[in-house]
Amino acid sequence: MHVVCVCCYRNEADIIEPFVRQTAAYCEELILLDHGSTDESAEIVRALKQEGLRLHLLTDRTLGNIEADQTNRLLLLAAHECAADWIVPIDADEFIIGATDKSFLPAALPGTTTCLKLRSSSYYTHANDREDLLNPVERITHRLMEEAADMKVTVPGWLVRGRRAHRAGQAGTPNCVRNSQATSA
Repeated sequence: MHVVCVCCYRNEADIIEPFVRQTAAYCEELILLDHGSTDESAEIVRALKQEGLRLHLLTDRTLGNIEADQTNRLLLLAAHECAADWIVPIDADEFIIGATDKSFLPAALPGTTTCLKLRSSSYYTHANDREDLLNPVERITHRLMEEAADMKVTVPGWLVRGRRAHRAGQAGTPNCVRNSQATSA
């Protein structure tokens, strides 16, 4: 099973390296779009790519809130160029946890497997966090007591290939089922 992460980011130098390393444990490839960072984010991801991580790096400095268009663009790239079985669109401050590998996703069978909803948990920094731990997944352990039922949608590649770019709210929106969790740091 070929799992590809897609992510738009901007000014995430404080979290981008642990995000990429953690996500690479679950996804064979990451498509990362830098949306005009002015910090060291772009340099950090280029260095990670030079280490041999399977990263596809894109830049778009277009002004305005165009996240839906960019996410659709990345979904299409993951489905068509990377031949993804599953596409995991998450933010650079979100981490996949609760699994040891990509077994948190079932086989994506064309025509039968729809989107999955991954439960999202929100964590926040706290004065008691251990500053000696660099990995935010280990360091940030305080979670909001009452959370909204936030969910992240994971998309089977066949669905994107079959429908081109899916837009939220269109007729024919696929049904989604719950599985695993993604975590916001």
